[in-house]
Formats: sequence, structure tokens, C-alpha cells
Amino acid sequence: MREPFLSLPDAGLLAGLVQAGPVFLPPLASAAAAACLLQAAAFDLATREIPDRLSAGVAVAALVAMPFLPGPAIAAALLMASTVAGLSLLAWRHGLVGGGDVKLAAALGLWLVPDALDLFLIALSATLLLTAPLFLLARRLWGARGRPLPAPLADPGYPFALALAGAGIVLLAARADILPGGGPWT
Repeated sequence: MREPFLSLPDAGLLAGLVQAGPVFLPPLASAAAAACLLQAAAFDLATREIPDRLSAGVAVAALVAMPFLPGPAIAAALLMASTVAGLSLLAWRHGLVGGGDVKLAAALGLWLVPDALDLFLIALSATLLLTAPLFLLARRLWGARGRPLPAPLADPGYPFALALAGAGIVLLAARADILPGGGPWT
């Protein structure tokens, strides 16, 4: 005789997981998004490219967590993602950022709600202010030694995924109520 797809204990376990979804899924999605952001920063630093799968991972993680938002917050997050994507495309059109940065920023925009915009922009600015001078200093010091620059420093651009990852992790930490003043879906 063939086994049923779900036995009675399996169905009970599945029901328990669905019921516990609001407790477990958003933090797991946040952790997955943070892991993708860190990998994107590392790839951008090393190769000046951001694999599409990492941007997709950030977006999918946001979509997994999104059903636990109140209705107006879902609409606001989608509006913020559209706005971030539009502004990023404009920056890409003028040669200020690369295509991978646009996709990563748009995916990160799905995690934004208007109440968190100021925190995100402050974190993005702080990350840029901390990493860009260090990056330029490393390039200058390495070049002063008369040796050829290693691949991460040879490209004249700045790996913008570093700043996006820093700001994104601050945003995710605030949403997970790790930072003061944050909350699960503020």
C-alpha cells in the first residue's frame, strides 16, 4: 500500500510551522538577506561584479518576510523598491554605479518602509564616509610602494556594494529589533 503524501503527524507539524511563521520566517529571511549582502560586498570588492543570484536572494528574502507586514506597509515597501530602482537606474544611466549595484539596491528597497528611510540613508552615508577614504588610502599606499595594484584596487571605481551591504545590514538589524528604536516592521 502506498504511503499518503502527508501523514497525520506530518500535517500537525506543518500546521505548527505555519502557525509559528510570524515568529520564525522574518528573522530567517533577514539573516538570509544579510548573508547575501555580505557576499555581494565581497564579490564587488574582489571582481567589481555582483552576481544576480545574490541580488535575487535579497529580493526573495524580502518577499518571504513581506506577508507578515500590515497591508499598508506592503504597499509602502513596493513603492520604496520602485523608487530606489528608478533612482538607481538614473545613476546607472549617468555612469555613477554599475548594473549590479542597481539590482542590489532595488532588491534592498523591498526591505524599506518610509519610517526606515532616514535610518537607511544615514547608514548608507556613514558606510560611504567610512569605507571610501579607506579604499582610496589603500590604493594610494599600495601604489606608493611601486608595485602593481591588486585587482580590487586597480579598478578606478568604488565597490558600491560595500556601502549598500553596510546600510542594508543596519536596516535589517533595526527591523529585527536588534538596534534601539527598531521594531519588527517599522
